[in-house]
Amino acid sequence: MRTLSLLALFALPVFALAYTVVETIVTEPYEIIPVENDVAVATTYLGTLADYPVMYEFVVEEKAEFSAQLAQPKGVPAEELGLLLIRRNDQGAGVKEIARQKTVREEWVQTRDSLLGLTLEQAEPLDVQLEPGTYRLEVSSPRNMTQYMLTIGQEPDEVGYGAELSYVRQTQAYFGYSVITMLRSSLVYYPIGIIILLAAFYQTARFARRRRDTQPQPDTHA
Repeated sequence: MRTLSLLALFALPVFALAYTVVETIVTEPYEIIPVENDVAVATTYLGTLADYPVMYEFVVEEKAEFSAQLAQPKGVPAEELGLLLIRRNDQGAGVKEIARQKTVREEWVQTRDSLLGLTLEQAEPLDVQLEPGTYRLEVSSPRNMTQYMLTIGQEPDEVGYGAELSYVRQTQAYFGYSVITMLRSSLVYYPIGIIILLAAFYQTARFARRRRDTQPQPDTHA
């Protein structure tokens, strides 16, 4: 049994590629939410529109490709979510519009995310090349009464198995899914499947060994 436990331990992934997840906490209307993570590294921001848009602010140090994508788990009240990207002027007040994306809900793509164990509806990514400067990205909808997932960046982080489990559970819980939903995640059902197969192999081998040991031995003195 000790050998089985060791094999099960090695069956778990040591590391994996996953998104970092951040819950957007808004304390007052039109509050600016600073993006502290590198915008090139994929980070998923979980947010809720409650009568007002949500605005994120980030700084680009050098010319770079910027990517942002909206998504919602299937079942979340669907709205025509959109993105507005603006740049603060380097001198003086005012802003300049860089890109605007008003999504059409019928064009969102439905996909099964095996890691999260959820079916997601995703908009087309907003891809823009940005010059150095300070930018703001607004998430809004006609009613501003829904939840969303906003993924900024494309390069996934290399994280530990525990951190990846935390990412999955935090995302599921944010949208109201119970802990039982973790069983739908490939991070959970895949290792469980391996452990069950290892247990079956162990029990089969144990049964065969016992059967062999209980069989009468041939009389070699005859």
